[in-house]
Amino acid sequence: MEPVEFGYPESEGIPLPVPGAPQVGIVDQVRTAIGNQQGPLPQAELDAMTPSQLRQVKNERFEAQMGWAKPVAQFINTMTSPAVPEGMVIGPINAVSRLGNALGDVILRKEIDTSDAWTIDENALAPYNPLR
Repeated sequence: MEPVEFGYPESEGIPLPVPGAPQVGIVDQVRTAIGNQQGPLPQAELDAMTPSQLRQVKNERFEAQMGWAKPVAQFINTMTSPAVPEGMVIGPINAVSRLGNALGDVILRKEIDTSDAWTIDENALAPYNPLR
């Protein structure tokens, strides 16, 4: 039998302005501190997680700990997601494309179907996003 080591998720990045390192905001520090009130996790699990898996665990623990304010925690987690800038670019373009497709269907007196609208894949800008 070997003893199981436990640890707490840590904030992402380095709090100093180091070139190339992700910046740790107060939001991430608060999210991590609140989520860590649930107790430690097995250190082996923490070490095996990818950064996105670790972020997901921290988000889930933060939301669970917030109680009645869970919707606020979900909003914070959504707005601090690295994918938000991509969605702000792709979302309006895809919306206009779907609207144009729907209007065309109305003019042609066809059943409205936006599934055949020209859209940009949601992961198309991920390689160019510096936050990922």
